[in-house]
Amino acid sequence: MVRSRGGSTAVAGVLLLTGCATDVHLRDPRYFVAVAEELSFQRGADALFVSQSLLSKQIRQLESEVRAQLFDRQRRTVSLTVAGHALLPHAREVLARWDRAQRSVGDAVASEQAVLTVGLSTSAGRGLLQQARERFEERRPRWRLEFRQVDWEDAAAGCGEGIA
Repeated sequence: MVRSRGGSTAVAGVLLLTGCATDVHLRDPRYFVAVAEELSFQRGADALFVSQSLLSKQIRQLESEVRAQLFDRQRRTVSLTVAGHALLPHAREVLARWDRAQRSVGDAVASEQAVLTVGLSTSAGRGLLQQARERFEERRPRWRLEFRQVDWEDAAAGCGEGIA
C-alpha cells in the first residue's frame, strides 16, 4: 500500500481516493505513466502500440474515475497537473509491484518444475543420499532432488519411462 499526502492510496489494481473506491484496471496506470513520461499523447500511444484516440479516451475516463484532471492539455503541449504529479509515483509503484508479483509467480512455477530425479539400482551407503541431497540443496536451493529405485533389468535406469 502506498499513501500520499492528499489522502489517496494506491494498491495494485485499485485506487482509493478519499471517500470513494474505484476499480482501476492495470492498463490505466500504464497508460497514464506513458503519457506522463512522454508528455505527449501521440508518443505515449506509439510506445503502448495503441491509437492516440483510444489513449486519450482512456485517460479522460481515468480522470473521471479519480475526479481530477491529470494533464494540462494545450494546443501543442501536454504537462502534468498538480494531481498528475501526485499520482505519478503511485502509478509507477503499482506497475512495479505488479511486475514483481509476476516475477514471483514465475519463480514459484520454475522452482516447482526444477526437479532432478536420480535413478538408483542399488541402495546407497549409509547417509550417502542425505549428504548428496544437502550438498545439492546448497548449490541449487530452488531445485528439488528426488531419488528413485529402479530395476536391475532397466539398462537406462528409468529414463525411457520418464521416472528417472
